[in-house]
Amino acid sequence: PIAAYGCQIWLPYTNFIKNLVSGSKLCLTKLSQDPIERVHLPFLKWTLGVGKYTSNAAVWGDSARYSLAIELTQQVYSYFDRLHLLDIENSPTLVRHAFADQKNLKLSWYSNLTTAQLNTGTLAGQQPDNPPATKAALRSLFIAQWNHERH
Repeated sequence: PIAAYGCQIWLPYTNFIKNLVSGSKLCLTKLSQDPIERVHLPFLKWTLGVGKYTSNAAVWGDSARYSLAIELTQQVYSYFDRLHLLDIENSPTLVRHAFADQKNLKLSWYSNLTTAQLNTGTLAGQQPDNPPATKAALRSLFIAQWNHERH
């Protein structure tokens, strides 16, 4: 979707990733306050024909949709892994040099993604460097929290 454009850049700054970095439990209320969800949820509510005050948990459940942040994690981590591979191979490309500099400077986007991926892998008992497994683990956490919050 168009909303995913540049997600490799902006996703590390979302409340969703910051929540994973802090090791906090996934909270759907906080998740719904992310800027991307402030676009996604009203669209889902409009699509379902429900009012703007309808419970977000109900909307996610009835639409069978996950948060866009969760859906985009595989794309973001696949890109992140490609950058790591370029760095390991000592590629002469400009993107590898930019990545290496940002990694050495320990910029927040790099440290947020690294920590979030490790925390997600630990929570799910899976390898942290597997983007499809990371997405699946986050979906499982989302479903568990959704089941908890809707009761």
